Amino acid sequence: MKFSKLALPLLGLSAGAAAASTLNVTLQVSSKSSAIDGDFLTSSHEGAGLNYVFLNSDVGETFTYDPSTTQFAAALATFPYVLQVYADILTASVLGDDDQFTIIDGTTLAINGSSSGFYACKNTNDPYQYSTTQYQAMYYADSTPDDCIPFTISYVTSGSTAASNGTASNATATSSVATVPSTSASSVATFTGAANALQAGSAVAVGVVGAMLAMLA
Repeated sequence: MKFSKLALPLLGLSAGAAAASTLNVTLQVSSKSSAIDGDFLTSSHEGAGLNYVFLNSDVGETFTYDPSTTQFAAALATFPYVLQVYADILTASVLGDDDQFTIIDGTTLAINGSSSGFYACKNTNDPYQYSTTQYQAMYYADSTPDDCIPFTISYVTSGSTAASNGTASNATATSSVATVPSTSASSVATFTGAANALQAGSAVAVGVVGAMLAMLA
């Protein structure tokens, strides 16, 4: 089979374009409770391929957001950790994405068309007991748990913030660089760099192979 002299180089360009279509974002909480309003979401290791999501008042983990799939992924090493709900727990895990999330009101995360159902809870008996001191992000579709605080989630990019007092921001994403408080930048868990590097590297590799095949054709 004779390969087109343009096919594989263009394939490389397509892969690069796909990588560029994602945004780096943080996820910010809006709540009527001042205890958590304005907090950011971060994930912590709780098992093999499994992170639980917690609220943090200072910094937010950086996720890559793909508008075409409304998928939020945090890449640890070579494994994509995707934001998803399992057994009422908001996780960043490799368990497989079930496409639960949609985006409403511009930047607000929703499940089954609704932004409600997210709760901040303590003492959830998580494996490493982080919830004894931190609020853990949970999702309850049909019940309201005792001693938990409801909230909504908005994704935040540079130049926009989630509105306070329980109203999610409608701001349009203006940049692919996430907003991070400068005083806490050193402690931000940024997992997207490795993923973007892998994507870019794949695009370059495919383009090079295409060029070599074109020369031999």
